[in-house]
Amino acid sequence: MGGVVGGTGALHLPWTEHNFRADPEAAQIVLASGAPTAIVPLDVTTQVRIRPVGVARLAAADTPFHVAVANQVRQYPPYRDRGWTYLHDPLAVATVIRPELFRWESLHAVVEAGGTHTAGKLLVKLPSESTPATAEVALGVNVAPAEAFIIGRLAQPGSSAEQPLTSPAS
Repeated sequence: MGGVVGGTGALHLPWTEHNFRADPEAAQIVLASGAPTAIVPLDVTTQVRIRPVGVARLAAADTPFHVAVANQVRQYPPYRDRGWTYLHDPLAVATVIRPELFRWESLHAVVEAGGTHTAGKLLVKLPSESTPATAEVALGVNVAPAEAFIIGRLAQPGSSAEQPLTSPAS
C-alpha cells in the first residue's frame, strides 16, 4: 500500500502518500529490484470504507476481539467525525486473497526520492522497450464486494485474528 497514481479523478488526494513519503529511497529500491511487486495506491484505498453497519457487524460477533476492534474503530477520530473511515491496509491485504476484486495494470513505476513537493511521489507510465514494467498497479477496485469481503472476514467468529499468539517454546 503506497503512492498516489493521480489523474483527474484523484485531484483531491495529496501529491504523495505517507508510506512512500516516509522512505522514498526504500520504495525506489524495491521497485528497481526486479522482484515481483504489486502496488495498491491511495487512489484505490480511499474508495473502500467501513461504516456504522460494518462496525455493528463486528460488534455483533460478540467476542472480546470483535468488540475491541469495533470499539477502536468507533473511537478513531476520522470515524467519529464523519461516520466512516478508510480500510487502507485491510484492502492491501485483500489483494493477496482476492486479486480479482481489483483492476491491475503492468506499469513502469518509479518513486521520486527528492524534491520539495515530490519526495515519495509515485510516477507510473505504460511500459516500453526502454522502460519495462516494474510493478502491477491496482488502478481500480470493485468497491461493494471488497467492503463486504473485508468486513465479512473481520466479523467471522473463530477467525485466526482472535486466537492468542503462543511462542514455539511454550
